[in-house]
Amino acid sequence: MARNTVQHFMVGDVNKWSGIIFPSVLVLLMILSGLFYLELNLHKKEQELSILTKRMYEGKVIADMAYQKVAHLHQSSKKDEGVLQYNVGNVKYRVQDEEVRMSIYIDGYLMYDVKEKLPNKKSHSLK
Repeated sequence: MARNTVQHFMVGDVNKWSGIIFPSVLVLLMILSGLFYLELNLHKKEQELSILTKRMYEGKVIADMAYQKVAHLHQSSKKDEGVLQYNVGNVKYRVQDEEVRMSIYIDGYLMYDVKEKLPNKKSHSLK
């Protein structure tokens, strides 16, 4: 009697559950691949945000340096337009009516258009 129970368990239950295991594994695999896809997209967005933040700060630093240089050039040589080159990008500038317009290019892409007033000759000193 015990022998028949063991044989029934080994033969009958394997046939009973064999059709359910494969779809269950597929559903589990699909859920895990979806979670992995979401995690990859999140990582990609974080990397893009990091790169854009870095470029933003580089652009602000370049804008400040270029503004001081343009103000000095305009006061000393009355140069009204030109290009300043830095190691991470370029600045094209034009002075009109005591106002400087700068286009800042980082890695070859236009990142910022900046428009600022030039300082008075008496109040500005470049060291």
